[in-house]
Amino acid sequence: MNNLLAQFIIIALIGGIIFTVKFLCSTIGEGDSGYSKLKKGNIHRASRKQRVGTYIMPTWEIQLLNDRGETVKKKPISFLPGKGFYIGSSEECDFVIRSPFISSKHAIIAEDENGYFIKDLNSKNKIRVANEVVEEIDLRDGMLLYLANIPCRIVKEDPFAFFENMQEAKEKKRIYDFTDTEPITRLR
Repeated sequence: MNNLLAQFIIIALIGGIIFTVKFLCSTIGEGDSGYSKLKKGNIHRASRKQRVGTYIMPTWEIQLLNDRGETVKKKPISFLPGKGFYIGSSEECDFVIRSPFISSKHAIIAEDENGYFIKDLNSKNKIRVANEVVEEIDLRDGMLLYLANIPCRIVKEDPFAFFENMQEAKEKKRIYDFTDTEPITRLR
């Protein structure tokens, strides 16, 4: 009897593990198969963009530049859904720029269905991109913008770049590592 119970427990555990693995794999797969969310009492499936975005979302960074274009301050852009990333001279902002030309809440970076964008919050000295005053503009990798007279750069970093650089480093090491260049032809 104990042997039968032990076999049943092992089978149940293996089944649970298989179910968990299939569930996790389906949340990053194609199509509409994935986890469900509860919204206003109705169950609906999360879109592929929502699921994949959770796992491989690129990171954005704002960089404060000096007169020579060198980065003097930087911060990853991150925020809770619906909140936004505030930029301004107030300590309440996510990215604080201490300048008399920057409003207390100068701008906000937020996300919509088209991606990230920056929006002016009725600041006195506005946002300029390519010498044009803008109220709102989509973020682009490498974008240079001015908050009042302060230059900033927006940079998009690939979350897998670190791993690609590791692979590149391994390839270079393999090329320059002469210790194991001879193949093993016989055992001693």
